Amino acid sequence: MTYDLGIDVGTSYTAAAVARASGAIEVVGLGPVADNIPSVVHVDAEGRVIVGDAAERRAMLDPTSAARDFKRRLGDPTPVIVRGTPYSSESLTAKLLSWVHGRVTEREGAEPRSIVATIPANWGPYKKELFGQALRIAGLEGATTVTEPHAAALAYASQTRVPEGSIIGIYDLGGGTFDAAVLQKSGEGFDLLGETVGIEHLGGVDFDAAVFHHVRRALGDAWPAEAEEDPALLSPLVQLRRACVEAKELLSEERSATVPVMLPGLSTSVQITRADFEGLIRHRLGESLDALAESMRKAGVSADDLTTVLLVGGSSRVPIIGQTLRDELGVRVSSDTDPMYAVARGAAIAAHLHSGGAGAPAGTEPARPDRVVTVPPAATPPPPASTAPPPPAPAGSPGGPASAAAAGAAAGAGAAAAATSGGAPSGPRTTDPSTGPAPTGNGAPPPSGAPPSTPPPTGDVPITPAGGEERRRNVAPLIGVGVLVVVALIAGVIIVTSGGGDDDGEPLAAPGDASDTTAVDTDAGADADDAGTGTGDVALAASPDGMVEIPDGTYTLGVDDPDPTAESLTTTTDLYAYWIDEHEVTNADWEAFVVRSGAEPASSWPGGQSPDGEDDLPVLGVNFEWAASYCEALGKRLPTEAEWEVAARGPDGSLWPWGDDRNAVELPGSGTYPVGSVAENVSAFGVYDLTGNAWEWVADPYDPRTDDAMRVLRGGQNGYIRNNVSRLSVQADSGTAVGVAGFRCAADETSADVAAGTFDEVALPDVPMTPPTTAPPEGFLLQETFQDTTTGWFQGRTEGGFFGYHPNEYFHLDTTQPGEVITAPAPSLYGPEQSVTVGTVVFVERQFTGPEGTFEYGLTVRNDGAGNFIAFTVDPRNQRWRIVRHSSAGPPETIAENRQAIPTTATLEIRMAGDNFEFVIGTTTVTQRQVPGLAGSGVGFITAVDDDITRVHVHYDDFWVEEWTP
Repeated sequence: MTYDLGIDVGTSYTAAAVARASGAIEVVGLGPVADNIPSVVHVDAEGRVIVGDAAERRAMLDPTSAARDFKRRLGDPTPVIVRGTPYSSESLTAKLLSWVHGRVTEREGAEPRSIVATIPANWGPYKKELFGQALRIAGLEGATTVTEPHAAALAYASQTRVPEGSIIGIYDLGGGTFDAAVLQKSGEGFDLLGETVGIEHLGGVDFDAAVFHHVRRALGDAWPAEAEEDPALLSPLVQLRRACVEAKELLSEERSATVPVMLPGLSTSVQITRADFEGLIRHRLGESLDALAESMRKAGVSADDLTTVLLVGGSSRVPIIGQTLRDELGVRVSSDTDPMYAVARGAAIAAHLHSGGAGAPAGTEPARPDRVVTVPPAATPPPPASTAPPPPAPAGSPGGPASAAAAGAAAGAGAAAAATSGGAPSGPRTTDPSTGPAPTGNGAPPPSGAPPSTPPPTGDVPITPAGGEERRRNVAPLIGVGVLVVVALIAGVIIVTSGGGDDDGEPLAAPGDASDTTAVDTDAGADADDAGTGTGDVALAASPDGMVEIPDGTYTLGVDDPDPTAESLTTTTDLYAYWIDEHEVTNADWEAFVVRSGAEPASSWPGGQSPDGEDDLPVLGVNFEWAASYCEALGKRLPTEAEWEVAARGPDGSLWPWGDDRNAVELPGSGTYPVGSVAENVSAFGVYDLTGNAWEWVADPYDPRTDDAMRVLRGGQNGYIRNNVSRLSVQADSGTAVGVAGFRCAADETSADVAAGTFDEVALPDVPMTPPTTAPPEGFLLQETFQDTTTGWFQGRTEGGFFGYHPNEYFHLDTTQPGEVITAPAPSLYGPEQSVTVGTVVFVERQFTGPEGTFEYGLTVRNDGAGNFIAFTVDPRNQRWRIVRHSSAGPPETIAENRQAIPTTATLEIRMAGDNFEFVIGTTTVTQRQVPGLAGSGVGFITAVDDDITRVHVHYDDFWVEEWTP
């Protein structure tokens, strides 16, 4: 029987559905009772794998033999230990996928025509690739993926008539992740408006933990000491956690539930009411509402524009969610007939569309094939080699009114480029000796002598602004970023996502494997409507004054053995001649732009005025869109990342502008200096200050690991001289990134007839220079996300360390001094008489933390500024927490300490009411204590190290002070 299969692999539960040839959708009964199964994998003593309900039952008796929540761990380099054996998250996911496929195939008596599996919409390229690996390991090479919000919308449209153009908000709260998106009905499917906003660690498992925390608190001193570490309690604790899950689910229907507690020496029960439960999860639900509101803002829509907000995912059945959406956002709320299976049914519909729909032959492409991403076979041969140059490709994409002017500029630029270079593109083209030239995109004919090629799918749901125009990056050039992932996979290359970095030049993202060589897209031209910046080819002519010409040539990018979080893999690029500014844009340059065009002052300028005596310093605090506007006003554009790197490395590919010896030039240890004043910091092409003076915006990242939502900075500051291959991938609207960002311009052509700096044609962007600040939510005295570098946290250095804001919205403490204790106070003080909760989300940047020594990090409260305070810290290497009272009159006094599993990213809270303190890790209260005699009101961060430490680098990702009623 012909059918298509949709699989929803959830953090807590997995479901599947099939689409018949007629278009009828059926949920598959995977479990013995429920149609879904727990996402649990059990390995028995002989190594046999058991999945689902049977695995859950065995895990009750032997918790160490089973793995759960592994989807949440995808991308975590730490393996999951099952029966003493390490497993990667993708291998466990593959076992689950393989079981589901086998179960459905056995039931149906035939293989499905097509398979679509769902993924969270906020996953970046790295996690998408890992999930693709899981599909291949499971033997599902031909499977495709679609995002969970898109699948949910398809399911909703199959049950309810959704008129063309209807705008639907998606509130997708599953077992482990949350996604908010705004979709618009278009033909058979939906287009994404703006961007999906996700919370990677928010879902039913967090609510389960909240109920478990409630039970522990209720038991008080009756809770067994070291319960989590006692082997005899492993199985009873698993059963207790299961009882907490059942109580949580019951509270969606009843006003109260009872949790039985059956532990050795303890037999009792704990009651929890719906009000109790809602109080436990209210803070996390607030985060989800903020995410939905942010997705609406990015889509450019208001609540009045929404047809409805669709509740998706099993956890969305919590009654307070729909009520809060209606009350606080004022939106109409709809629920799928069964939100637990909506995503699986939508995946089946997507599979049906992908295979051509009813009556279509297998493999027929749907009307909009770009809405699903094909996972290619692992052993697909590379394309035939060819040395012919690529043909010209049109710039921009047709669209609606949102970017009509930009699209027109791009079209004009394409014509101008063809006229001046014989039809060849004015940007770089990329080749790889192992694969030959990349296939052309957008239906362009192959070059003479080259075999014809078929463009692969261009990615998941296209990003579509409210005006209806699809926004894709680099559809027209040789290979778009989304296509590159597929091409690299075909060549057998594993690509990982790129991270960001510190303002001291250190990358942020989790490490990955990037040890192979691959071709990458280095096309200089970008769609003029990309993010509304107009950063592509420019029809205006530029003055050559102050610019350096870089000649045609074949140049090396990347390095053979890169740091995968901050460098790119070696590739070769052929560049046509282009021009680039000799110096960075200065404060004086930007001031002239402000005066002549009405542009906004740089965000780094005090009081909106160019700082006295700093005219020749590079301007900082200019966001990507405004930098692009400045360049276009001069007939220029931002340089592509490939152009910037080539200008820095020179024709010989040196690692620093001055050569291959990093110590040959000494740069200032902090701050910026007048452009060109360090005569040795010049590349072989004569371009100055490409390292160590200012981070510089570049367009068109050539590394396929760069997510579309990110921008790239190059060059570093504060004496940063890592090398010219290092890059910083940052969130496009990050205030901390903008705060350190400068730039220089580039051009395809110049003309001596054009006067420099006239700003004749200025199109100012309609985005603020820095994101607007928002007041803390009701009940919060302070909520700090570190997006704004002007909120008052101290930045500076000590003898052995430093601390301050940096890009990608963190605050960091770093120390290399043995025995050092660093504290960073918050900008505001709160009286000790107030009852508040002080909390943070914190993690260690392992790549920059030495392997030796012990360290702790955490929160300080009741700090009087004279050395008296309480510190609540965790020790990740010894898996311990400590509470220490520091005193100016003597040595620190340990109040309490114990062993505790410390997650990679820890959430710490201290709840204070008078002299009573409650200390919390995640949702678990680790102890309650009375600490009298401290009258200070300061709160903040702390990092402490022992005498064996080499270096510790800690990132604080969030910080809040919230009113609390004990």
